[in-house]
Amino acid sequence: MMFEIGNRYAEDGSDWKQYEIISRQGDTVTYVKLQHTEQYNEKKSETKKAKVKQWQKGEVFITSRDKTVTAY
Repeated sequence: MMFEIGNRYAEDGSDWKQYEIISRQGDTVTYVKLQHTEQYNEKKSETKKAKVKQWQKGEVFITSRDKTVTAY
């Protein structure tokens, strides 16, 4: 699977830590971390960039805090 613009993806091992893909250019994604997802007080952090890596099951990126986010 691939990361798609506008979709939300969860951090490995956590369903409540989510990231939204803002843009994608080649092997780089721009993302924001979501807080309080699907609630009236949902917040988005500042935008950040990460390099996309290809693993056997699909694409992943590593956040600035060394958390793995998968597209599968």
